Amino acid sequence: RDMFRSAIEIDAEYAPAWAGLATAHAQTYEWFGAADEDLAEADRASRIAMQLAPHLADAHVARGFAMSLLRRYDEAEQHFETAARINPQLYDTYYLHGRACFARGEIERSAELFAKAAAVRPEDFQSCYLGGQSLHMCGRAAEGRSVVAESIRRAERILALNPRDVRTLSLGSGALLRDGQTERAFEWCRRALEVDPNDMS
Repeated sequence: RDMFRSAIEIDAEYAPAWAGLATAHAQTYEWFGAADEDLAEADRASRIAMQLAPHLADAHVARGFAMSLLRRYDEAEQHFETAARINPQLYDTYYLHGRACFARGEIERSAELFAKAAAVRPEDFQSCYLGGQSLHMCGRAAEGRSVVAESIRRAERILALNPRDVRTLSLGSGALLRDGQTERAFEWCRRALEVDPNDMS
């Protein structure tokens, strides 16, 4: 957040910095305390980004993220869909839109969006895992198992490069558990706790 604020001090009309600041506050709100001021700042900064650059995909993603946290899902969807039209290769569009649909109860739609996110960023395991979870919830168990298995393969590649990646260990343990690999799931949980017992992942 400080880096985005520094960029804004240099150029107050630099829309990507406002979009980044909005996203940082939205992430902080979602994962670190749900403070009203963070949500308000995500709303404000994303609004400024939109005013400065209505044709910037990142501005629409930031606005969509903020709107989804405010549970203004129709508005969020409009911004995510606009972002996808502007830049079809922007991962955050599909990932955050998928999460918004999941929160809204549109599970089938979330599975489609997580699949798009996984295709745009082939190294990402989170979208695969969440997509597999959505497919299971929709009664598409065989597809879900296949997607979860792919998420495990991707997580293993990440951990081969960085064995201390807490997010991968933590979320990946859920994928292992869903895949029936209970012993490995608990091993990954233990490793995550050893690296950082205070991590929110």
